[in-house]
Amino acid sequence: MSKKELIVKALEAAELSDIEIIKEEDGLTLVRFYYDFDEDELTAAQKFAESEEEEEGFDDGPAEDMDDEAEEESDLGDVLDEIEEEDLTDEDLAYDEEDEFLGDARQKYLSEIAIDHVGEILEEIQDDLEMEVQYVGYDMDDEEYESYEFVALIFEKGKGLNIEDILDELDI
Repeated sequence: MSKKELIVKALEAAELSDIEIIKEEDGLTLVRFYYDFDEDELTAAQKFAESEEEEEGFDDGPAEDMDDEAEEESDLGDVLDEIEEEDLTDEDLAYDEEDEFLGDARQKYLSEIAIDHVGEILEEIQDDLEMEVQYVGYDMDDEEYESYEFVALIFEKGKGLNIEDILDELDI
């Protein structure tokens, strides 16, 4: 069985949907697929969103008697600290749950579930096939909560490929 067939079989076994091979070359497979949320995940996401809304309702924000000048100094200090930290660290393209999420709470919850599950699936494929794997997930539409789209690059170890470069090359 070819590597492509093994990849598709593994993705199907993990119950990912709409699996599409976008590009295939010797030692490289670029594949698009979707993680479909089950009813339990959708219900949990709705409950999470409701609890987040309740928490926001109790948050009165910063104390109103805080001096504007002190607030500006605090903000400037925070910005300078962040710039210093960025300069000292290497660029890390890994997903970080602490990054600010711009969607609603339900999307945030579902995104984290999809990214965690797909990460585990792709890690298993990487180990089983002894290949490198890189992937990206695409934000859900504002009212689209049924599935989460991914594109994965699976390639031979040592090739030194970057999924972003390949996606740019294909204008995806």
